[in-house]
Amino acid sequence: MEKTIILGECKWMLKPINRKVMVELVEEKASLIIPAKGDWKVYFLGFSRSGWTSGAMTYKDEINKNPVSGENWVSTGIKTNDLGRLDTDMIELTGRVEGDDISF
Repeated sequence: MEKTIILGECKWMLKPINRKVMVELVEEKASLIIPAKGDWKVYFLGFSRSGWTSGAMTYKDEINKNPVSGENWVSTGIKTNDLGRLDTDMIELTGRVEGDDISF
């Protein structure tokens, strides 16, 4: 009902992900995925096993400062994350310390 969508890209590579991956998500894939009817708000997410290049981070900052749009959508922001940040967040959320054995 609110016409809001979250689009993301996950890359599990051993090297940081470059600007091209983000540009493809925002400027090419978004228009292919977003439904044709309605005026959509799009929030982009990027997850990388090994982080992001400085070019990718610059592009993220550009999108956050100057929203982009397509025929029937406008961006509301973009966030990146990586495995190191996820580990840190999980340790903080659970109150555990790095190296703890976590069993379920």
